[in-house]
Amino acid sequence: LWSRRKFNFSSSFTLTYQAYLGTLDSNGADGIAAVFHNDPAGINAIGQIGEGIGAKGIQNGIVLELDTYHNTSSPYDIANDHGSIWLSKHGPHVPAGVLSKAVDLGNIEDGKWHNVVTTWNYDTLTLSYTVQLGNGSIVTAGTYKFSSIDQLKDIFGGTLEVYYGYTGSTGGSRNDQRVKFVDLCSDFPVIRDTDGDG
Repeated sequence: LWSRRKFNFSSSFTLTYQAYLGTLDSNGADGIAAVFHNDPAGINAIGQIGEGIGAKGIQNGIVLELDTYHNTSSPYDIANDHGSIWLSKHGPHVPAGVLSKAVDLGNIEDGKWHNVVTTWNYDTLTLSYTVQLGNGSIVTAGTYKFSSIDQLKDIFGGTLEVYYGYTGSTGGSRNDQRVKFVDLCSDFPVIRDTDGDG
């Protein structure tokens, strides 16, 4: 699911959505990711299934994952459901791709909708996101501070204007995975009524 217009990282913003990760815990997979990218395929960009969460392999992108499967072959995965930030061209399981370590989210395959808030702070060059767990507590699932705006431009292929959207996947295991918006105009600000005509 991709935005048809591009987001601009030259100013701060906040995005909100709700994630449903299904009800299959021990054998559920693989998760959902929020992705910012500047792939030449644009809104037709598609990543790899399974551990790639539909995002690995997309060019010029950053992934904020909600990973519900423990890939035991990776030293960066943990047993519980988790969040982390990684570069889409490398994937979440190689050193060059990992921007933030896995954060334990317990079990988010609990049949509940989870509020997810993504924040970009231009002044501090920090990208982060939080997840509301089933018990109501809010956990920072990933955070990364860029060393410079040029580092971010390099990741996005020389620009600060990128597509935004959501990917998900399954592999050998499956789950019912969904995203929704409570208020599309406020939660997905790329389509805000900027001229005030309603």
